[in-house]
Amino acid sequence: HVLRANSKAGYRYQSFAPRREQIQCHFFINGSEYFHQLSKILPLAQREIFITGWCLTPEIYLRRTFPLKDKYRLDYILSERADSGVKVYVLIWNETNIGIQLDSSHTRKYLEALNHKNIKVIRHPRAFPLNWSHHQKSVVIDQNLAFVGGIDLCWMRWEDKRFALVDPDGEIFPGKDYGNLNVVAERGGDPNVTTINRDGV
Repeated sequence: HVLRANSKAGYRYQSFAPRREQIQCHFFINGSEYFHQLSKILPLAQREIFITGWCLTPEIYLRRTFPLKDKYRLDYILSERADSGVKVYVLIWNETNIGIQLDSSHTRKYLEALNHKNIKVIRHPRAFPLNWSHHQKSVVIDQNLAFVGGIDLCWMRWEDKRFALVDPDGEIFPGKDYGNLNVVAERGGDPNVTTINRDGV
């Protein structure tokens, strides 16, 4: 806010910098667009994949095809790349478990079991923090292409321009990917089973 308040250049939206043309940058509004691009780019990794996040669900479908295809699940893609020799490094928040359970312990054990040699997961910090958390969200491929911003690779982040509130048949949000944070968020257990009512909000 300080930069905007003191911007005297008159740039668009009171920005501190002018608009840049011909940049290699793309904005994603919805999780569906972001996840779809990841499903295309991650399989192209040749050396390493770095992922940071507040929460990460290995079983998330990056593409919502009908029927769903396992080849578009994050865990399948990371496992295939790791088996090809790509190093996968993941840094996720080691949640406090007081107010929220993100199941980061499952994420670490599950991903490292896919390929112990090439997939490494760090839950940070070692001691549970009570007043802060990781909110960096990034995916970097071969130190050449980066996705940065505010969408975690986890349940309840995939949405499209329809912003559907209900999903009675489980076609849009498979398993625990459907959620209602006003009621409860299910993150642990079988990823294909949810007890949340999908017929209403």
